[in-house]
Amino acid sequence: MQNINEPSSLIISESSSQDAQESIFIVIRLLTCVAGIAVLLTGLGFSIVSIKKIYQAVTSPETVTPIISQWVEYFSSNLPATNIDPLFPLEVIATYLLFIVGFLLAAISLRLILTGARIVVHTSTGKAAIKKMIDESVKNHLQTRNRP
Repeated sequence: MQNINEPSSLIISESSSQDAQESIFIVIRLLTCVAGIAVLLTGLGFSIVSIKKIYQAVTSPETVTPIISQWVEYFSSNLPATNIDPLFPLEVIATYLLFIVGFLLAAISLRLILTGARIVVHTSTGKAAIKKMIDESVKNHLQTRNRP
C-alpha cells in the first residue's frame, strides 16, 4: 500500500484532477457549441419565416390588406380630428411600416445566425493550443534573446 505523501501518488492525484477539469471543460465547450447551433438554427428559422411572409405580401397583397385596413382604422380613431389632409394617406404609411418591420425582423434573424456562427467558431477552435504555441514561441524568443 502506498503512502499518500509519496511523490508518485501526488502525481497521480494531480493528473486525475487535471483530467477531471479537462473533461468538465470539454463538456462545457460542447454545451456552448450546441447552444450556438441552436441560436443559429433559430435565426435561420426566423429568417425563413420573415422572408416567406414578405414574399407572400409582395406576391399576393390581398392577404395583407385586412391588416393594413385594421391599422388604418386604429390610427384614424386615435388621431385628433384635424382639417388638414395628411401628405400621405394612412394606408401608405401603414404599408411602409409593415415592410419596415418585416425587414427589421429579417435583419434580427440574420444577426442571430451570425451570433450563433460566432459562438460555434469560438468554442470549437483550439484556443488553448494556440495560446500554448504563442507562449512557447515568446518564451523561446526571450530565452534566445537573453543568452550571453
